[in-house]
Amino acid sequence: CIHAATDILQNLAVMTLGQKAYQWFILDGYLWDWLTAAALIIINHVVPVESVNVIHRDYQENDPTLEYPYRKNTVPSSALYILVFAFSGTVYILGAIFQRSFADGHHALLSLAEAFSFACGWKRWMSLVGRLRPNWLTVLQMNDPALVEDSRQAYPSGHATYMFFGMTLLTCWLLGKLHVLSRPKPGAFPLLVLCTSPLWLATFVACSRLTDFKHDFSDVNAGSFIGICTALIAYHLNYPSLLHHDSHLPKLRGKAAQHASTAAAKAVAEANTAEEGA
Repeated sequence: CIHAATDILQNLAVMTLGQKAYQWFILDGYLWDWLTAAALIIINHVVPVESVNVIHRDYQENDPTLEYPYRKNTVPSSALYILVFAFSGTVYILGAIFQRSFADGHHALLSLAEAFSFACGWKRWMSLVGRLRPNWLTVLQMNDPALVEDSRQAYPSGHATYMFFGMTLLTCWLLGKLHVLSRPKPGAFPLLVLCTSPLWLATFVACSRLTDFKHDFSDVNAGSFIGICTALIAYHLNYPSLLHHDSHLPKLRGKAAQHASTAAAKAVAEANTAEEGA
């Protein structure tokens, strides 16, 4: 009965998704990656801060490190999310269309989701320590409860965390695609500068949090470190090392990996045969 029920469910899944999608998402396991990332994102946005209260730290009313003026964000949260998700996602999708590779587009977007699930987790859980923003005493005088609560969440910097995970991931993707580190070619340094340009943007956003008096230096440094680490972990889960000869290709699983391995072996054999013939 169990085997019969399993066969029925499998047939229904194949009919619903199609054979290729069933192989990709169910048998090769990518569905579980997406579901895990989605679950972490939801948990990290519902539990810390919302369900678990931020610690209310003691402070001195004449503390000069908390008396900075209140300024509007140089880079608002809406612009931050556009850069991290819309801009990066568009680059990945266009790259997949240009390469005619569903696998590459899928892996790039999956890496983005996985990095975000890690980054937002570290950021929001660590915010519970309740470090006060440099403009804390000024905010208290504004009588805005939501702003006061937000001003208890200075550590680590969310802008720095999110920008560095998004732009580090994009930088790695560009470096892998152009073989800047794995197959150096004439003009390698200009290519390196081009590929790392997203990090300049991330640095600008992170520094803006200092000039806006939203964070101290350690808040920004911690957020930047978290963003870089989560991006590197997510990238190398789905792509080979940037020093690998095939750094432009996504890592595959199951039948797709077997087909790719067979094709690579065939190509090597044909190349060896051609050399022997010459």
